[in-house]
Amino acid sequence: MNGHVHPVNARISGTIAEVLVEDNQVVPKGAVLVKLDPRDYQVSLQQAQAALKQARHQANVARANIGVIATTAQGQTTTAQGDIDAAAASVSTAEGSLAEAQAGVPAAKAQLAQVNANLVKARLDYQRYTQLYQTGAASVSNWIRQGRIMRRFWHNTRPSTNRDGKHRRGLCRHRRV
Repeated sequence: MNGHVHPVNARISGTIAEVLVEDNQVVPKGAVLVKLDPRDYQVSLQQAQAALKQARHQANVARANIGVIATTAQGQTTTAQGDIDAAAASVSTAEGSLAEAQAGVPAAKAQLAQVNANLVKARLDYQRYTQLYQTGAASVSNWIRQGRIMRRFWHNTRPSTNRDGKHRRGLCRHRRV
């Protein structure tokens, strides 16, 4: 074999469909030597196009879901804010009720002190009238009247009980004596 032999290296791999030169043929630089079978590349192209189409579809679905998710999230945020506002209003109402109840405690204590003072006065008056009656300085009617007054205070200030002996709420409101 005369001439220069140069090895040929392929830049890409593939199946050769047709050889365009003969053995030992002299070829100019840049001449096409073989044709590759395009089916392998067509399959790869179709796979890439299908993957691109699927990626675009997933992107479109994701864009559509963003709107739905954003709307749902906004609705849930609004609902949660409403729940927070309702809870805050309940706390505010409870604090107002507590403040009102606490404001009523001194008045109730003062009223209880007044009732106890009246009871003490009625007892002292009854004792005084008893002594006056025993010495003859007071009439029977005044002594009886003072006893009724004292018993009325006593009945109206003691805790009331029901038939089971359990305390009921409030002051006793028994029959007048």
